[in-house]
Amino acid sequence: MMPSWRLGADDFNQAVEWLIQLGYLSGSSRSDKDLIASATLRFQEAHPQLDDDGILGRATLDQLQRVV
Repeated sequence: MMPSWRLGADDFNQAVEWLIQLGYLSGSSRSDKDLIASATLRFQEAHPQLDDDGILGRATLDQLQRVV
């Protein structure tokens, strides 16, 4: 995990799975940190209440959960 990720391993992995499920990330990219950051940023840009920083933090995880 990158130091900028602000989630524990379980929450991080769940967020990545939700990004895949919602079409922001391909399943084959689940271990590519740059692609995860890009997918996270695209998700954040689509949800104006989130900061567009590309970091999987608590607010982004919570919004992913609401959308899923």
